[in-house]
Amino acid sequence: MEKVSYHAYLKLSELLSLQEELSKPKHNDELLFIVIHQSHELWFKLVLHEIQKLKDLIDEDAFFHAAKTMSRIISVFKALREQVDVLHTLTPDEFLGYRDLLAPASGFQSYQYKMIEFSLGPKDERYLERYTSQPVIYLALKQAFSSPTVWDKVIHLLHRQGFPNLESILSRNKLENYASNSSVLEVIKKIYQEPKKYSSLHYLFEQLTELDLTIQLWRLSHLKNAERTIGSKIGTGGSSGIDYLQSTLSKKCFPELWEVRSVL
Repeated sequence: MEKVSYHAYLKLSELLSLQEELSKPKHNDELLFIVIHQSHELWFKLVLHEIQKLKDLIDEDAFFHAAKTMSRIISVFKALREQVDVLHTLTPDEFLGYRDLLAPASGFQSYQYKMIEFSLGPKDERYLERYTSQPVIYLALKQAFSSPTVWDKVIHLLHRQGFPNLESILSRNKLENYASNSSVLEVIKKIYQEPKKYSSLHYLFEQLTELDLTIQLWRLSHLKNAERTIGSKIGTGGSSGIDYLQSTLSKKCFPELWEVRSVL
């Protein structure tokens, strides 16, 4: 086998040619914006890869390895939050120097991020309609939308572990957005009340909570960055901007893990 170089292995020539600025003359800060968002998409690709592994490990009742995989996903979203800190160096006047060139592109059009949401829990079928004219992306979104979520996998895990009263939720319509279930909440409550007896599940739940929290904090960082640079302006993709981002903060991938705190 021929030895590969660092440059060839990472396809650096191709990778470094993908940052095409639209501003003429070139605006100094546009490259920053492109690099941050392209790197986000690369991280999203890794997250989707790790989420599939996470689902497989949960199916195998591999608690430790599932928790380890979640640690990696959590670390990725923490890194993404730090990348938003780099965007904070972009002042409003600097962003306005090329912002109009972005329309109608917008971050909420990231189909990979929607696939992440669909895979973890929150689902919104209306989003698929945006990509009916792009069959490759549409099929990828449809598959993620139609597949069991991480939380679906966890509920099946609890059923395999012998916890009662989960049959009805196991057969739910996977195309519908998940709503908190009282039977699932009771099982989780029991696990938190006896953490030594159910130490593996307790640890798994705390890792899931940390994952959910980290994603929420990343969304918050994104919102505050947008507020800092564009204020209350309409988003370049036609969204309501800050109001839209604010509405996403309440999303929770694993709702019962948050509710259990109030009933212990």
